[in-house]
Amino acid sequence: MAIFKRMLTRYDIESRLTILRYCVGAFPAVQESQAVDLKVKDETGHVWTFRCSLRSAISPRLVFCSRWRRFASSKHLHVGDTIIIHREVDQDNTAAPYKIEVIKNHNNILSMSGKVEANERLPHRISV
Repeated sequence: MAIFKRMLTRYDIESRLTILRYCVGAFPAVQESQAVDLKVKDETGHVWTFRCSLRSAISPRLVFCSRWRRFASSKHLHVGDTIIIHREVDQDNTAAPYKIEVIKNHNNILSMSGKVEANERLPHRISV
């Protein structure tokens, strides 16, 4: 079940990913000034562990900080790409409880003329 979807901004890719306050309840409880590790599985089955912290008790937002940039870099994320985080149903409780999916923005590969360059492949929906 999808619990969070976001079109990525430059800040999301270069710094940290912010989970909006209306989605915070779908993630593990985090106290302000504390952090937790959140395990997320990509399309290859690789489990990423993101350090998450809570920002602003007045308008709480969950922030993926540590290790998020490594994920963004390894998946070649760009502004306009979309990520979807799903709650993973794990039968044997051995894998990550969340799954992350990346949908690449097709506009990222278009040339100024609107044509796909000869050496670039058209992206397709990628589960990561």
